[in-house]
Amino acid sequence: MKLGAFSVSLNVKDIDRSKAFYKNLGFRTLGGDINQKWLIMKICFKYCPSI
Repeated sequence: MKLGAFSVSLNVKDIDRSKAFYKNLGFRTLGGDINQKWLIMKICFKYCPSI
C-alpha cells in the first residue's frame, strides 16, 4: 500500500528548542518563518535536497 504525505501541527513553548530537537531526528526546515513562530519541517530518510 502506498500512502501519501501526512501533516501534523504542533503548538510548542520554545520553537528554537523544538527546531533543534527535530533537526537532530533528521528533519529539515522546508518553509515558514521562525520570527512569526511557525515552521514547516520534513523528515529526510535517504535523500533531502538542499532546502
